[in-house]
Amino acid sequence: MDAVEALEQLGGIARSADIVALSSRRRLRTAVSNEAIVHVDRDRYALPVTDLGRRLAVEHNLHLTHLSAALHHGWEVRTSPSVPHLLLPSGQKRPTSAARFWTYDARREDLDGWSTGPLLTVMLCARDLPFAAALTVADSALRHGSVTHEELVTAGRAWRGGDTQQVERVAAHANALSANAFESGLRAITAAAGLEFVPQYEVHVGTLTVHPDLVDPINGIILEADSWGFHADKETHDRDCQRYTMLASDGWIVLRFTYDQVMLQPEYVLRCIEMALSQRAAAA
Repeated sequence: MDAVEALEQLGGIARSADIVALSSRRRLRTAVSNEAIVHVDRDRYALPVTDLGRRLAVEHNLHLTHLSAALHHGWEVRTSPSVPHLLLPSGQKRPTSAARFWTYDARREDLDGWSTGPLLTVMLCARDLPFAAALTVADSALRHGSVTHEELVTAGRAWRGGDTQQVERVAAHANALSANAFESGLRAITAAAGLEFVPQYEVHVGTLTVHPDLVDPINGIILEADSWGFHADKETHDRDCQRYTMLASDGWIVLRFTYDQVMLQPEYVLRCIEMALSQRAAAA
């Protein structure tokens, strides 16, 4: 897999080891040399739009917001923005730079350097972005310890302006246990449909204890965000096959979805889940 594609799958910002696991060290070096990927902080790499956003924020005396702010904070996102996202105070003239401008009058205490602060970043994403994209940002913020779930829920209930119902829903569903943007995307499909799947729920099968990506313990259904890059060696592949076989033998329905299916074919993913639920209902 190309290093840029690998970085996209990892949420737009990642460590070199994670990129290499999906691609290769040679491809990463080539992408950095060609400036298709930039080194942003210690062992963290991102797409060029992240670095461009910082320069535009300084140039126009504005602040990064939404997905650009999320990447600035080191959070993984569902899809990296094609242009920087900048916060534009109401009444201020819009610059001619190639960027996406979002209007909001932020208080000084809600800002963090050249970016919106962590809590405001999540709230604005929840206000303006599709549910799956916003939930991925909220999950990432919790996973990195930038905000707490209590802070999100409190802020969501107090939020005024825009789709307040979605802001509250994103805050309520946010969960630090989603390991990456891929898993957040899969959980967003279930949450949007009103289905309850628990991330990293502990399952015991004989002497084996596993924590699948998403679990419906009531109906006995497991959802896995299945990335081939993490099964590259024989030992990992053997262990994954053993885990799947033992779960299936114990009566669990295990559905495995690829990155492209989750990101590009959510209707297919939901249809498969609903078929599994219907099967359980018929058996009952």
